[in-house]
Amino acid sequence: MALKTASHLPTATYRFQLHKDFPFKALQALIPYLDDLGVSDCYLSPITRAVPGSLHGYDVSDAAVLNPELGGEEGFRSLAADLKERDMGCLVDFVPNHMGIASAVNRWWFDVLENGRQSRYAHYFDIEWYPRHQQLRERVLVPMLGDYYGRLLENGELRLTYAEGSFAVAYGEGPRFPVRPEHVPQILTALETAAQPALENAAQERLHHARSLFQILPQPADREAPAPQEFEERERLLLLAKEALAALLEGEPALAAALEEVLRDYNGRPGDARSFDRLHALLDDQNYRLAFWKTGAHETNYRRFFAIDTLVGLRVEEMEVMRATHALLASLIAEGLVRGVRLDHIDGLWNPTQYLQDFQALCTPPGGGPLYALVEKILAPGETLPSVWPIHGATGYEFIPQLADVLVDGSAAPHLTETYERFTGITATAADTVYEKKRFVLEELFANAIGNLAIGLDRIIEYDRRWRDLTMHDLRVAVRETMACLSVYRTYRQPGFPSGPADGKVLREACEEAKRRNRCLDPLPFDFVHEVLRGAYHEDPLAGLRKQTTDDWTLKFQQATGAVMAKSVEDTSFYVYVRFFGLNEVGGEIGRLGAGTVEEFHAANARRLAEEPQGMLTTSTHDTKVSEDVRARLYALSERPGRWREILGAWSAHNRPFKTVVDGRLAPDANEEYLLYQVLLGAWAPGAEEADADFVSRMKGYMRKAVSEAKVNTNWVYPNEAWLAAVENFVERILAPAGRFLPLFLPEARLLAEHGMVNSLAQTTLKLAAPGMPDIYQGNEVWDFSLVDPDNRRPIDFAARQALLSGLAGRTPEDLLSGWQDGGIKLHLTRTLLQLRRRFPALFQQGEYRPVLAEGPLAEHVVAFTRAWEGKTLTVAVPRLPGNVGLPPVGEKWRETRLLWEETDGVELFTGRPVRGGRLSEWLAAFPCAAVLGGI
Repeated sequence: MALKTASHLPTATYRFQLHKDFPFKALQALIPYLDDLGVSDCYLSPITRAVPGSLHGYDVSDAAVLNPELGGEEGFRSLAADLKERDMGCLVDFVPNHMGIASAVNRWWFDVLENGRQSRYAHYFDIEWYPRHQQLRERVLVPMLGDYYGRLLENGELRLTYAEGSFAVAYGEGPRFPVRPEHVPQILTALETAAQPALENAAQERLHHARSLFQILPQPADREAPAPQEFEERERLLLLAKEALAALLEGEPALAAALEEVLRDYNGRPGDARSFDRLHALLDDQNYRLAFWKTGAHETNYRRFFAIDTLVGLRVEEMEVMRATHALLASLIAEGLVRGVRLDHIDGLWNPTQYLQDFQALCTPPGGGPLYALVEKILAPGETLPSVWPIHGATGYEFIPQLADVLVDGSAAPHLTETYERFTGITATAADTVYEKKRFVLEELFANAIGNLAIGLDRIIEYDRRWRDLTMHDLRVAVRETMACLSVYRTYRQPGFPSGPADGKVLREACEEAKRRNRCLDPLPFDFVHEVLRGAYHEDPLAGLRKQTTDDWTLKFQQATGAVMAKSVEDTSFYVYVRFFGLNEVGGEIGRLGAGTVEEFHAANARRLAEEPQGMLTTSTHDTKVSEDVRARLYALSERPGRWREILGAWSAHNRPFKTVVDGRLAPDANEEYLLYQVLLGAWAPGAEEADADFVSRMKGYMRKAVSEAKVNTNWVYPNEAWLAAVENFVERILAPAGRFLPLFLPEARLLAEHGMVNSLAQTTLKLAAPGMPDIYQGNEVWDFSLVDPDNRRPIDFAARQALLSGLAGRTPEDLLSGWQDGGIKLHLTRTLLQLRRRFPALFQQGEYRPVLAEGPLAEHVVAFTRAWEGKTLTVAVPRLPGNVGLPPVGEKWRETRLLWEETDGVELFTGRPVRGGRLSEWLAAFPCAAVLGGI
């Protein structure tokens, strides 16, 4: 069961995406606004130093430094001080799993490139130093080139350079790749030859001295585990060698001129391939191998974050690495400058349970007590967090499908499925789509990881007479298929213990599904992998002579599955199976349409109160595929399945002339067109009569990303530019006034926007009143119709929001409703409940949860519950399926429907009006949702 107490418990957070154009100072100016809104804590994207120019901060490159682009330590301390003055604080996003390596800002990584296994940081990163490719043994593949290595080399785009005592290889404007110190004497010998006979004796002696310092760099006595003093001695001598060389070249102009000649000789002459042999020999003698970026998917010998070559996995399971990466964060927490932490990609860690225990021990707030901690974790339906984790919950993605189950008309499922299949010709089920896309990404993006797991398993059974006849191919297929059939992001078997009941069930189901989908293959390898994963395999005694064990292997397998799930489901299947795109959301299931009920929503809330009352609730994040307001509109489509079929046919027939024939097929294809119409309906600006240039640009950018992620007609690695151009042309032409599509589109968009407005207010009310700690993503306190990243990272007009907030005092509920397009109605609702949460925190953090039933003709169209604590109550009531009620669903439309409410009277907070009894015509007389406070 999750932690329920902490040194500080936020009442509500507001999520900010920080970057160089929105630093600490910009956020600081908004503190009065956030305070007025009712926010208790600012929730910040990573604040440690990232790759220069990063717009998100997840490519952390130096965990020991606060990002200077955000304002550095001074800026952060000033921000924290201003927050403290208002009894506010901050929760920070922390990245323990990986680091960004695209810039030399990452001094640890570039030290590894320079010194290889002799770097004190070599064990900080999850590197396979002895992969199956002999050429990469004790080397790191660096797939950061824009073309094939040989082409770039012979075009003169890789150049040996010198600066301040160090040699490096330059490629374009990117980082300089350091030359291995042991190779420097060869360059200095060439320098001595080039400088003769003009080199004076004194200069020659100094050059010999500098060369000798590079030659005597110590080699560790134990290559597997060098002693700390060996690192220190090497670093000391290397610094002396570089200083001696720098001083020599600075004081000897003739020698510096000779060095230029040497560098020219190394760097060859384009058109003369043999002139690059010397530079190639140097590059082949490094601790790394430069490679074309496309090589990364199949050859990289370090663990990557997802499939991103410029994000390398960290080994925080090593306590030295954990202390080094967490020292700054721990100090900020100890000072009280950080009051909570969101831990990124917990599933990527070697042993999340051990890590979280170490984290709470290391990061101690003032006065002791547990730190408020959340993990970024996507839970499958029915899945729960491991009870032994010392955290307060996850980041709330699971709340999104819980809301969808309430706000989507499940009875429309067969109609929407028939429409989708008829329009697109796609008859594959959601489950089949996910499986096929998992197979694709496993082979195209994670082939190397699967191969390494097969090799590791083969080494374990090499001397086991029971299993040694299983071939490498058998093992590779079984590993791949088990991953492809896993229904959760990962399992959490601990070393030395068998799987628990929940994990055991998941693994058993994955094994059976893998065998079902591969009936022509021998089932024994699948059973063997299952046995290893659940902890039932007992190694041959000879396995103890080797370093890798089945426990280690299982942890590595578990560490890989989350990335596979994310890339195949969120980043691929979501854009392939688009029957009802409002459900294709992080934390959701594309095949779940019509699977939930209001009763199950209440049960989930009650369970959260009992088990994770401080877990985060979210509806929009930097990772969601569309914003909460776009999703709310798409939910409304489920109420009009017949009309949806009609307009699809009409729109498609009208827009067919705007398609382009590419390789004998019309682009966009029917599935892409089907997705586009949903996105246009969801993102259309309220009240807009035409598509401005910004909207057209956003839609073109979105569709480029969507069709690339789908990996059907194009992909990121091998883009089909003709197809992409045709899709963008289609978007531009249908949205142009001359296209005559907008007169057909606008009436449907306006109606859906009104339904979506009600759905959005309903989900906001439920989020802010339900058990859990709600988060507001930047700008979403008013209407926000953003799409997937990078669209959801666009600059926020906070000046407009501040003006809207300051003007609320002069607006009546009727005015807010009639002018709903400006977002004031959502802002008013949000502020009302956020301020209430700050005023009565115990009511929301500990208060009892009671479902409230309704009776009457519209009883199925309302969701209501009561929160109660020490005589105080808050009862909220929101409409559902507003299209079947009427717009707006207020006043007399509810006259014969009432809540079975236990209280007798209270004050409706959104309107300030008293209510008596449970008549919804009174509760919803002037506002779409109600929040009635009693016992005050």
